Amino acid sequence: MDAPPIIPRPLHAQRLPGRCLLPPCITIACHGEAAPGIARYLAAFLEELDLRVDVQAAAGDGGAAAAAGAPPGAPPAGARIVLAHAPGSVAELAALPHAGEAYELRAGEAGVAVRALAPHGLFNGVVSLLQLLPARAPLDADVALDCVHVRRPAPPV
Repeated sequence: MDAPPIIPRPLHAQRLPGRCLLPPCITIACHGEAAPGIARYLAAFLEELDLRVDVQAAAGDGGAAAAAGAPPGAPPAGARIVLAHAPGSVAELAALPHAGEAYELRAGEAGVAVRALAPHGLFNGVVSLLQLLPARAPLDADVALDCVHVRRPAPPV
């Protein structure tokens, strides 16, 4: 499968089988101090697609398990997007140059997870997610996007 069209080009981008469906009423679960503000930014764009969005702080483990798709410390019921700013939770990103700007984005049939070590990285992941969304969506219908796995460090200086 070809790579999803994301600018700037990610270190790793892979389309996966299936479609990720975001329902007309969606919850964004936030882990970490910076996540709620970034979630509100994302919510503004989702509302332009006529989705009704609820932003909630998720309790538990700082987002590592929820963002990885594991049930413990899970996002609120019905959450389809998880944003996790959890320093140390994405060990493979910590070794990259400019790790504070790096992120991991996974869109799968169960929903979307964006994880980052720092707020800037989380914001970068949300901007990449926005690039994967359609420009328009049918009223009161699911918004579909391809299932993907994306990992992007900051561009070299």
